Amino acid sequence: MLDIRQLQLNDALAFERFQASLLAEAKNNPFVEPFVTTITSFTQFLERSKQCELSVGNSAWSIFSSYYAFIDGEIVGKLQCFWQSDKADIKRIGNIGYITLASHRRQGIAEKMLSFALERFKERGHQKVLVTVPENNLPSRSLLEKIGGQLEGIVRETYRGQDIQLARYWIDLE
Repeated sequence: MLDIRQLQLNDALAFERFQASLLAEAKNNPFVEPFVTTITSFTQFLERSKQCELSVGNSAWSIFSSYYAFIDGEIVGKLQCFWQSDKADIKRIGNIGYITLASHRRQGIAEKMLSFALERFKERGHQKVLVTVPENNLPSRSLLEKIGGQLEGIVRETYRGQDIQLARYWIDLE
């Protein structure tokens, strides 16, 4: 059974395994790297995660919440919800970021995480959200279209010194 929630103190080992899996995949997939987090103290990481829901220290960035998808106590996916649609970074990259471990893709986990996120945005009074994905990520684009995402267009962004093409999808929440 899939459980989507924020991390708790007793999730340290599951988080460590999740990060190791992402790090291994990042060697062949540059879009995984932003989801890899190096931490020295899990307790401090949890405190910082809570702080990011209130302030991120840069007026151009949005506050955000991070959620994790668990199956049998193991983390299989991560979801980030960026709440402030008026911030410059969100206008560029979108309200929602998500990743599923390669070993758990094509099992409906990303769809459940996105449904979870959309409900959270509705609860906060949002009428629509923006989600961007690499143009060549056809499974993710297909999923966004399946859940009602409307393609606004393809834009070029510079990401870590590389030009990439992003597909921009709007999802109405009404």
